Amino acid sequence: MAVVGSGLATLAVIGSAGGVLLPGLIVAPRPVLAASVVVLVLPLPTSALALASILLARHRPEGPGGRLVERAWERLALAQVLWYTVLCIGWGLTRTLLNPAAGGATTTAPLTSLFAPVVLLAVGSLPVRRAFAWVLLLGPTQILLNAVPGALPDYRVWLTAGYYTCLALSVVGTFGWTLGRVEALDEAEAAGARQEDALAARRAAVLARRSANAFVHDDILSALIPAATGRVDGERTARAAADAIAALSDTGAAAREETPATAGEMSAALERMVASFPARIDVRTRIRGETDLPPAVARALLLAARQAVANSVRHADPTGRGVRRAILLECRDGALSIRIEDDGVGFAATAHPGRLGIADSIERRVADAGAGVEIRSAPGEGTSVVLRWKSAGRTGDEGSAGEIGKPTGRGAASGTGGAAGRPHGAASDAVFLPVMETPSARTIVLIVVAFHLGSVLLHRSDYRIAWVSPACFLLLTFCTWLLVRRWEGAMPTSAAWAVAAAIGVAGGAQLAVIVSRPMPGWDHWTAGAGTFLACGLVLRGRGRQAWAAMALMLAGTTAWVLATGGSLLVVGAYNGGHVLTLAVWGLTAMWSERAYREIGFQQRRLQSLRAQRLAEEEAERVLAEARASVARRALPVLREIASGVIDEGVRTRARLLEAELRDEIRAACFAGTAVAEAARRARSRGVDVVLLDDDGSSSSGPLEESERARLVGAVVEFLEGVECGRVVVRVPPRSRGLLVVATRDGEIALSLRRG
Repeated sequence: MAVVGSGLATLAVIGSAGGVLLPGLIVAPRPVLAASVVVLVLPLPTSALALASILLARHRPEGPGGRLVERAWERLALAQVLWYTVLCIGWGLTRTLLNPAAGGATTTAPLTSLFAPVVLLAVGSLPVRRAFAWVLLLGPTQILLNAVPGALPDYRVWLTAGYYTCLALSVVGTFGWTLGRVEALDEAEAAGARQEDALAARRAAVLARRSANAFVHDDILSALIPAATGRVDGERTARAAADAIAALSDTGAAAREETPATAGEMSAALERMVASFPARIDVRTRIRGETDLPPAVARALLLAARQAVANSVRHADPTGRGVRRAILLECRDGALSIRIEDDGVGFAATAHPGRLGIADSIERRVADAGAGVEIRSAPGEGTSVVLRWKSAGRTGDEGSAGEIGKPTGRGAASGTGGAAGRPHGAASDAVFLPVMETPSARTIVLIVVAFHLGSVLLHRSDYRIAWVSPACFLLLTFCTWLLVRRWEGAMPTSAAWAVAAAIGVAGGAQLAVIVSRPMPGWDHWTAGAGTFLACGLVLRGRGRQAWAAMALMLAGTTAWVLATGGSLLVVGAYNGGHVLTLAVWGLTAMWSERAYREIGFQQRRLQSLRAQRLAEEEAERVLAEARASVARRALPVLREIASGVIDEGVRTRARLLEAELRDEIRAACFAGTAVAEAARRARSRGVDVVLLDDDGSSSSGPLEESERARLVGAVVEFLEGVECGRVVVRVPPRSRGLLVVATRDGEIALSLRRG
């Protein structure tokens, strides 16, 4: 986010032009005028590139064009810094060595007025340490530029060089710290983005795994179970196997992706869905205000409704007496509900937890999509399943969870809770707020205070009342302490107003004791000190008080000019540089803050979209792998079932495959390990094997490699030693401290602790 540094280049044009015009280039020697024209012209393309960099950073933060423009800006800014350096050193030595005893009055050289603006470019194009070294190198040259040729520099020359050097150091310290902070923030955001991508991908993988489990249960197990249990209903079993084969094929997968986009399309999809079942199911629709459905939500609701119907067809009428089934879709004011009900045998609602057809295929599926479900049933009283969803535009956040992997919190595109959600201009939000509390800032402040102490000592005999100047120095030193001390949060408004008032009082008191002359000059040292303090108020996020202090300084100068009978032009000529300096600092702080927030908002939005894209890609990958794995094992058995010829060998293969697929759903931690093969061999020997993962290792985090090896080794050894009966292998929750517990015919046969 070098836009902060780029913004400084644009403002450097204002500082360059104003800094040169105020001292009066018209009366400068022609070589200085000619060379300074180059310094004035260079900021124009520099600022143009800065503006291009800003616009590209706002609209395309990660685009290659922005980086090319930024590199071009840095090179042009560096060229301007080098040219200014050569010009200062060359002209200073030339006027000292080749123009002796020229005489004349001491004035501030035009090139010195350009010092502070060019420092802005140095900060943007050089490392901070090199920028500091550059200031310290160029500071002494200001003595050569301002001294009268052929004469020893008087105290005004030393004060001029010291003032501009202090100003340059403060610029390097402030904006160097700011750019460093921006780089640190960029690194932190990049690290957060990587973590967000990883979390989004992990969440997407978990959701995809759940979706794959629901698919296996709804489409594959429903075809395998009749063949595995021997309860074959000829045509129905063959059709279920054919449907499962179609679902595993590419055409079946593509058909399932055609999800409804509105409530009306959902109604039509429900009509098509119920037509695939052998039972009669009435579908009614009440739509009072259409609403758009997010794809993930629509898909989850449709599949959950399909599973609810399948459960009703499979379980509601075991005696064949006839059951009434109906679906009611209602949509009103952006709220959609789908009610699936029957008057069948029902079941105890408290007994369904853990049943895959309800827990995974209905409850968890709709919850992952940001919808809700309510299941009501009782023995002999039928069953009612109600699926509900409300559009995000009316609830604020519901429904948005249906987007797989969509980031929330810090990285959300809305920026809620981030900088973009806060009002601009608040003191607590200022980009520069903590800079005044850093050690480097306090070191620079000490240098500035020492410089002004020297100014007070040099001028101690130039005032009508000697004690006023030391008193003003102590007052402004106290104000400096208020600016650099550590506050809890933003600097209090009362303290800021006190600093502003003190600046005005010190400036007026100092003017009152100056010996009358056309311009206050360095005798009025409080003007420079007051400008430093006003800039400190800007950095503290108190721009209003800073401008109030500047207004008091202007009022004091105006009163002094009127009292001494001088021209009012003196007010502008004397205070113009101070006003310009404060304007540059204030505009830079305000503009950089806004630019930082706007670009940060765009970056967070792009990061959100990128994380969502990566999550969708991860979900597609997991689903594709799961579908391919199931197809490889299930298609041969399903084709045999679909042929209608089901012998003992087919039933055995169907039973083993059904158990294996159910293991992958209920105990994902054993998938792809030696436990799966050991369980298959045990089942081939006639052992009834049940694998359960109550810890949810696949979603709560993988086991450590050593624990995983212990777990797999212990379970494989246990299963290989079982010849008959029923065994249950369970991975308990981690809070219990057990790695695995296995029972054989109800008796604990294996117990292994963690660690």
